[in-house]
Amino acid sequence: MYIAYIFSYPEEGYKGDIFIFPVKIFDKMIKTTIRSEGKKGPLAKMHLAHCIQGDKKDNWYLWNKTKFKEINNGNTFNITKYRRNFIFEE
Repeated sequence: MYIAYIFSYPEEGYKGDIFIFPVKIFDKMIKTTIRSEGKKGPLAKMHLAHCIQGDKKDNWYLWNKTKFKEINNGNTFNITKYRRNFIFEE
């Protein structure tokens, strides 16, 4: 099974940013989200970001932290291979 995550921008609409994740990977992503406390209990924040500079340009990441100086495996999870993953790679 797979989960499709589609980005739609307020002004431009859909610009081709669709991610197709195997359910197992999406479950791991949810478990590594940034946690915080809200008025009604615990919250999970899922930040997916597009890198536009440096040697990681055009890569997409799930953030595991909100403040970091460099992209590495300790603070992000690279989700680039799941963008437009129409061949359904695991």
